[in-house]
Amino acid sequence: YDYRYSMEELSEWLGRIRSLSQKTRKTYLFFNNCHMGHAVVNARQMMELLFRRGMPAIDGGAEKGEDEILDSD
Repeated sequence: YDYRYSMEELSEWLGRIRSLSQKTRKTYLFFNNCHMGHAVVNARQMMELLFRRGMPAIDGGAEKGEDEILDSD
């Protein structure tokens, strides 16, 4: 709940997400670590990780100018 996942921790989920997304029409990810806005930061980081690996989220990944959010650990 009160925890911000590292990029490494988020990356560990990419294989499972890819596998699940190949078996479903839509795949949703939910972050419940909402204390101090950690869920928003981690969701944006995950979007960028997915985009970099050819699995773009609905809007195609993070917007320009959000590098400071994506790279903060």
